[in-house]
Amino acid sequence: MIISFAWLKEMLEIPVPPEELAEILTFLGLEVEKVTAYRPILERVVIGEIKECSPVQGTDHLSFTRTDVGGRRYRSCAAHECSAGPEGGGDVAGLSDRSGDAH
Repeated sequence: MIISFAWLKEMLEIPVPPEELAEILTFLGLEVEKVTAYRPILERVVIGEIKECSPVQGTDHLSFTRTDVGGRRYRSCAAHECSAGPEGGGDVAGLSDRSGDAH
């Protein structure tokens, strides 16, 4: 079972960090397989506005997009339902790469 530390803190007063709580729970006989911090993953994601969207030739489900992320522009790939600019709704895109540098 996966349990959110934030959710536990809503239900209980927990004066220790997640790793220490995992040790305490394990000592009490409740096995904790691992503790995963999602914040570092989310810090690599940026949100931008899709400015251009065009179909990828040879597919019926992908589009190339040009995305504006705070004045920086990136080219990425998106689902075929994306739309661009004010007339298309100006969809947003969350972009990241494996190196940790946002695109």
